[in-house]
Amino acid sequence: MSATYPGAIYAPRAKVNFTGVVYDEADTDRIFAEDVSKDDAEIVAIQTELGTDPAGASATVKDRLEVIEGDIGDLESDKMSNPMTTAGDIIIGGASGAPARLAKGDDGEVLKLVSGVPSWETGGGAPDYSCRVELAETFALASDTWTEITGWASESFDTDTMHDNSTNPARITFTNAGKYCFGGTLSFVTGTTNDVTGIKIINNDSKILASQCNGNYINNAYKSVSCSGIFEFEAGDYIIVQGYSRSGVDILSTTTNIWAYLISE
Repeated sequence: MSATYPGAIYAPRAKVNFTGVVYDEADTDRIFAEDVSKDDAEIVAIQTELGTDPAGASATVKDRLEVIEGDIGDLESDKMSNPMTTAGDIIIGGASGAPARLAKGDDGEVLKLVSGVPSWETGGGAPDYSCRVELAETFALASDTWTEITGWASESFDTDTMHDNSTNPARITFTNAGKYCFGGTLSFVTGTTNDVTGIKIINNDSKILASQCNGNYINNAYKSVSCSGIFEFEAGDYIIVQGYSRSGVDILSTTTNIWAYLISE
């Protein structure tokens, strides 16, 4: 071995047997030049693997190995504890970023953020936030004036607590912000010839979002008027319906409705 190592990789000289000596691999009592050459090759391989400074910043190779052993112990004690328990679970950042288990979702669900927290939700589009309400009974409409329609007390469906039959029943209130499609229909009882009927859908008692008026009301004929639209609502916004009849025709509960559903968050 080189006396200067680890300053340089050992460069062995060629070894040959004495004249007349023939290498015998089965002879384990004598050392042949071939045996020494094999040892040299192994030394060179080891030194090449370790490099010319195996001790690094340590005083000796032993000291360096002890440092490495300590580092491995630190890694072992600091390694993340696996919170998963079931096939399909995933790891998410819990409180202060600590690893936490999120149980696998159902087939077809997608991973979304809900209030900043990862959650498995129904895939394929926006959540089902929808509501449809009908009049509970005939509504008496004043003549020649726009009147807010009240008495919405028959819910066809309400998936997001958007309507309450007792508190502000004239409104559909948007619990979650987003873009919604909305609309309404007013159905009138028989009236006079050439009457005019109309509907408005108004946001927060101020902004008209959609409206429609029909003329030439035919006497003793059933008639309805509808309107619809798309609007981006904030949580807490609401819509109401106003109706109009020049002659004061009552509004039927049958087929009279107001509705809204989320199309995009």
